[in-house]
Parts: sequence; C-alpha cells; structure tokens
Amino acid sequence: MRNKGIGWWCGALIGVANVFGVAASAADIPLVGGLSAQGLEVPFYEELIPPQEGLRTVLSKGRVGLADADGNWVLPPRYGFALVLGPDRYMVWEDMQYGTGPMSGYFKLIRPLHVVDGRGNKLEEAPPITRDLESLYTTPVAGLFRYRAERDGQVTRGVLSADLKVAIPDAEVMDDESILIATADGRRSPWSTEKSSSYAEFMTVKAIYDRDGKLISDQPHLGNVKGQGSGFHQGLAVAYDEASLRLGYIGPDGGWKIKPEFFAATPFYDEVALVVSGRKGKYDYKGLLIDRNGERVASLPAARCYTPAENGRVFAQVSGGDGDDYGYLLDYKGKKVATIAGLFCGDNPRLRWIDAEHFVFGQTVYSANGETVRFGQFPFRYDRVERVDRAKGLLYVRAGADYAPGSLAQLRAMEADLYENTQLRPVGGADWSRLKEPDFHVYSVVRLYADESWQSGTSLDQHLITLAVEVKARDGRSQRDPQLVLATAGCRPTLGMRFIAEGVLVPEDRKKNDFVDYETFKAFIKQKTGAGYVVPSQSGIACDSFRLIDGAIPRPAATPTR
Repeated sequence: MRNKGIGWWCGALIGVANVFGVAASAADIPLVGGLSAQGLEVPFYEELIPPQEGLRTVLSKGRVGLADADGNWVLPPRYGFALVLGPDRYMVWEDMQYGTGPMSGYFKLIRPLHVVDGRGNKLEEAPPITRDLESLYTTPVAGLFRYRAERDGQVTRGVLSADLKVAIPDAEVMDDESILIATADGRRSPWSTEKSSSYAEFMTVKAIYDRDGKLISDQPHLGNVKGQGSGFHQGLAVAYDEASLRLGYIGPDGGWKIKPEFFAATPFYDEVALVVSGRKGKYDYKGLLIDRNGERVASLPAARCYTPAENGRVFAQVSGGDGDDYGYLLDYKGKKVATIAGLFCGDNPRLRWIDAEHFVFGQTVYSANGETVRFGQFPFRYDRVERVDRAKGLLYVRAGADYAPGSLAQLRAMEADLYENTQLRPVGGADWSRLKEPDFHVYSVVRLYADESWQSGTSLDQHLITLAVEVKARDGRSQRDPQLVLATAGCRPTLGMRFIAEGVLVPEDRKKNDFVDYETFKAFIKQKTGAGYVVPSQSGIACDSFRLIDGAIPRPAATPTR
C-alpha cells in the first residue's frame, strides 16, 4: 500500500501558462475541510485558495467574494477574484478562469481592476506590475506574495508587499518556517567521486527572513538539497561545503557551528536532527541523530530514506525483500515504536504533526505510537492532504468526491450509518502481510461480467471481465457475502457490462497460502462460464477498495489534543 505525501503548500493565485477549461462551476472547485484527531472540525466548503488572514475566498453564483470563519460576507461576491492585502483592503479582478484540465488548480485572472475596501469603494488603481503578472502566490507570511512577471520577453520575479511594491527581488523558494531567497543550482553530489559526474540541486541562498519578514541572515551560502529544508531552525541552517562535498550546519553569521561531515542533513526541527553518515550496501543509508553541538545521540537502523527528527519521532523506510513496503517509527534512542506500511521515499517525507500526539504521513493520520487514527476512506473519503495548521491542531484535506459532510451533524449521521450497517472496512494503514495466520484467513469475492462493447470477437473468452476483491477475514467473523463485500467496496460496473456469475474463492491450503492461486481462479471461471480464457482486468469497473477486513468497525476513541 503506497501513500503519497505532500510538502508545504504555496497557494497559486494566478497561473496563466497552459490554462485549460473555462469559467469554474461549483463542481470544479475543490471541497476542503479541516479535521482534528477526533474528526471533522471545519465543514467542507469550496476553496479556491487557503484562507488569507482569516478570510476565505468563496465562489457564489459564479462570482467571488471573501467571507469570515462564520460565513459572513466581508467582501460581497461581485468579482472574478479577490486578494487580501490587509484590513479592509482588497485587490479585485473583473474576471477569472479556473483550470480544470491537467493544470487544474491554476487560475487565469483577467483585467485587474483596482484596490477596494469591504464596501467595494475604490481605494486606488492596481499598480502597473499587476498587468504583467504571470503568476502570483501567497506565502507563509501575511502580506507578502511571491510573483513572476513578464513584459516584452523579459521575466522578473520576487516578493511583493501588501502595498504591491517589490519588497524582495529574485525570490524563488518559500520555505515552511522562514522566507528563503534562493535559486536551485546543480552542485556535485556528496556521493560523487573524482570520476563521477553526479549532480544534485542545492540551494544558492542569498538571504533568509522569518515569518514576520524580519531579516535573519544575509550571508550567502549553499543551502540544503532543494525541497529538504534550507532555512534556519533552532538557530542553525543546513549548509553544503563544496570543498569537502559534505553538509554541516551554520549560524546566522555564516560560520560553521557543526562541521560539514555528513552525506545528508535535515533541519533542527527539534533538539536533535537526522543526518546520514554513509551507506550500508548498495541502497541503504546509515542514519544518526545528533544534538546541536554535533554530538551523536543515537544510531538508527539502516534505511532507504529517513524523515527529519521531530516531536520525538523519526521514520526509517526499510524493505522486507518480499515486495511489502514498510518502515519503522523510531524514538530518539533509535528504538522501534511501531511498523508503518507503505513506501514514502519518493516524497521527501516528513512527519507533519497536527498536534502533540498525532501526525499525518502520506494521507494517513497516526498517533505518536504509530496507531492508525484515520486513513482517508470512511466515514467520508479524502484523497489529498492540503496543509496542516499545528497551532489549531487541524489537518485540511480535499474531499475525494462532491459528497462530503457539510456539518458536524451530517458527519455524525454518516458515522452512525457506517457503524450500524457496514461489517467490512478497508485495510487502511494496516499491513496486510502482517495479519498472520491463524487469526486471519484470506478469501476472494469474484464477479464476472461480459463486456458487450467488445466487438473484435464473438467468443466469451475474449470479452469476459473479472472483478476480484480480496478479503482478509478474522476467523469466526467471516461474512462470505459477495453482495455485501462488493457493495462495501463501492464496485459499480458501467454500461455495457453484463453480469455472468459471482462466487467466493478460498486458498487450496489455508494453513500455507495467504492468497488464492491462479489455478483455483481459473477453475472457478471454467465452472461458471465454460470459458478457458479471461481478461484479468477491472477495466470499466469502479471500485474504491480491493482489500477489506471483515468484522465490526471499532468506533474511534477520543484522544487528547493540545
């Protein structure tokens, strides 16, 4: 089971390149809601961009306005788009197009109008630079906006202040806890040898500002690898030394505080930091935890990748060698706290803490002890993590469908229906392979369809489509009900699929096999249809989950949050 993580969000307000689609309809706008560890706290609503200074951008009848947290209009919906510049001061556009194709989530803002107050009174004209904007982004700092502009083929970029003047030129990267003014440039990788031409993208840092826009350091240096944290944290910043091809930590004055002797280094999000001291074998790394003096605190198990150390925890991705992806949640002594299923290395992983006791990894919310709290499926489905608000203990997610709870009362009704009527649940963050015998046994629910849109042959063999849902059932609670399994999995054949037969398959030797072998499957096909060949595909059949565990769904217990 693979989970995908998401880094810090920078909200795109404008993106004119390759915009697809036309004016947005309600169905085009993402539904975003806020969850705590206990459940829904902020109902789902259409969100063009995250809230700006406590105000959210709301689309109503094709026009955009700004509303407060209680839903009261601060700026009535009269515009194509609106940008918060400060108290009772907004920049508005007459028209907008929202990208609904491959560039979905991007905006094309047409004819910038002027700056208005909450009553729509014109305060001033929009400055000339707004006419050349190609892209504009909110940043973690209120009142600062990253931009890219082009005129006569000449591209400029930087940071605009709330008065729409260029505050910082040449800004390329906005970090999560500081403003990083930098460019990504290729440098020799720390793993390079004299004969190697391997290069990695390190950050050429010009200056670093804090979240309030205050200058922290203007000492130029080579920061960390792009996307892995190059700002100052706990007074230290990761820096790369071209002479030694190693990384260490510098202070705001640019001097080395921890010597550059590591192959990889992560920021000090806590009192310790994760560094890599070398390789173990061809693919694994040797991780260490060090304190702010550079002293070793703990050695970690060899891993394909690690997350930064934060809130007392580190994740180490390992491989079981049997195709099952998982890793270890570790404490600061390097001891294993829990095993977490999934493959996370490709996402520059980080445990994103919602509160002191819960973090999100991929799309799954875990407790600090590695227990799954929720995983994006039930009682409502979310398919993307937008951002984390640690101060409020909230995780903002995007609903996976138009239907999502719009209130806490509606969520409670959905949960009650789920617990009362559903006897199957997705595997979620559990590791399928670790639900071992004799407690669990496997069976498969198979439904056969004839694809009547298939015109190239007349034999049933050539247009027989199978739908198979694996179930790992705890003994004594197996439903063995194909209708229930497939309905719970959300399986819905499309038009042109003619039902042929269905049934339940079990392994030939339940004591040895953790799967239904192909010969058993083929014999079932032959018995039900007489066909000797089948297209093993779910093409044209929608199904939300293929791996389910039957048995009662435990109600989520309330857990304390800060």
